[in-house]
Amino acid sequence: MTIRRKIIRIVRIDSRHYYKIFGVTIKELFNFSKLLKLKDNEYKLKTENKKLKNKSNIIQTNYSYLQSDHSLLEKNYQKLNEEFKEELAMGNVYKSKSISFENELEIDQIRKFENNGKQFMELFLSEEFEDKFKKMTQNLTFEDKKKFKYIFSRMLSVYFMNNGFLFNEEEKLMQQNQEVFKKNNVDGDSVREFKIEGHYAFHAFFKEMGLTKKDKEFLKNKNIFDIGAYTGDTALILSKYTNQKVYAFEPFSNNFVTMENNIKINNVKNIIPIKKGISNNEETVNLFMHMNGDSVMSINPENATYSKNEYNFIDKIETTTIDNFIKKFNVKDLGLIKIDIEGSEQEAIEGSLETIKKFRPILLISIYHNASDFFEIKPIIEDLNLNYEFEIDKERPESFLGETMLYCRPID
Repeated sequence: MTIRRKIIRIVRIDSRHYYKIFGVTIKELFNFSKLLKLKDNEYKLKTENKKLKNKSNIIQTNYSYLQSDHSLLEKNYQKLNEEFKEELAMGNVYKSKSISFENELEIDQIRKFENNGKQFMELFLSEEFEDKFKKMTQNLTFEDKKKFKYIFSRMLSVYFMNNGFLFNEEEKLMQQNQEVFKKNNVDGDSVREFKIEGHYAFHAFFKEMGLTKKDKEFLKNKNIFDIGAYTGDTALILSKYTNQKVYAFEPFSNNFVTMENNIKINNVKNIIPIKKGISNNEETVNLFMHMNGDSVMSINPENATYSKNEYNFIDKIETTTIDNFIKKFNVKDLGLIKIDIEGSEQEAIEGSLETIKKFRPILLISIYHNASDFFEIKPIIEDLNLNYEFEIDKERPESFLGETMLYCRPID
């Protein structure tokens, strides 16, 4: 029973007795009772307020935890997103939408023949493959050979589809090394010790154009031809390996001007820029540029990397041959010829056979622009019987085919 109720009960029993004891009137008693009620309510409000504050503190604490968790999740998301982008750039993410299948049967066959695909790939990469392939296809009709090749190539595709990536382990390691190199050697418009205006082939700086220590020693006192010099990027690299001249051939006016600027800002004295294309004839020809930009140009778009329809006419240029240039300017001691001219490599080689026979220079030749170059350039050089050793390398580990080079080195 509350104090107020006790007081009211006393008043009802005997108000006069209550008055005698406390010396207060009934009105005063009821005012006092109201005061007690207010105090009682005040206490309840304070208690509720305290409870609300406690709840508020708990909510605030939970909110802080949620904020912290959100921040952590955001960081993890950003990290995973960056890792995904890196994996995607390195080709480690398999994008199934890039391959479409007619029906579930094809998917079933890919899974079913997974082990066979692995066996076919192992055979394909083995030493005895060429001999086995030759024995298998001899005495078959042309149509049967086509059928055999199609089935075999399809099993190689099964291997790749089941592995979920198309880069091999060496390429993936090189991709990682390339990123490390980029972080340590690229700063704005500077690459290694060079300042570069305009576009440049980063991979050439990363792999030093695939030249060995022995190659660089061989080149010390020899002239160099850079055919398809672009903005002078590869010419700058090659200029460090010789105390003689680097003749840099670039027919496109915009690239030629950029190359001259890059030679100037790097204060290189031994690069000679030549505004001509190289082919098997001296003539005026059309120059075409790929729609994506000025890094891909060709005088022979039928044999270039992309479809002919993707190239647009941009200019007329003058061409010469390496043999004629050597004779005209009396170039001595030629140590290296690098050729990367978007599908016109075979014509350039045709116009340089006398020079190759005379000097036996190191040859760096792009063979990736078309299937003919990929298979036929090496036999052309090999048939000269100049005692060359051959190497195939791909300067860009992030590309399936781009910058696949044939290295021809004279054996002493």
